Amino acid sequence: MRLPVLLAARLYAGLMLLIYGIPKLREPADLLKSVNTYGILPNDPPLYLNLAAVGLPWLEVITGAAILTGVLRRGAGFLSAVVLVVFTSAILMRTFAVMSADQIGFSEVAFDCGCGSGVVIIWQKMIFNGSLIVACLLACMQLRKPIQPLQS
Repeated sequence: MRLPVLLAARLYAGLMLLIYGIPKLREPADLLKSVNTYGILPNDPPLYLNLAAVGLPWLEVITGAAILTGVLRRGAGFLSAVVLVVFTSAILMRTFAVMSADQIGFSEVAFDCGCGSGVVIIWQKMIFNGSLIVACLLACMQLRKPIQPLQS
């Protein structure tokens, strides 16, 4: 893959993780409510929900910075992609529940997914998350210059 594409993917992934992670650092209670809505983590003991609310924004910020700076970039890109796949799956499960409860189509579903941008149209969120997953995986790739032929 060409160097500019990999660099653009790395910049996109790193910046998006920082843009979405930094505001969550200030309001862990809001993230706690969002994480609790999905019902993935147990309410008792509350330790797991609290750790998620405090830890996930830091994970986003640290991995975003790592992808941008290149320090532990490959691990940060892979970890971010895995976490995004889990979150995207949770959003899809919630989407199907909303579709069933409200008797609406996929293109009509909108709710606050907890990403920090308020109510989102879910099909658009799926495209965004998909592009971010791909960018994180591309950030894992080695940025190398093409091998130059030997000159005689």
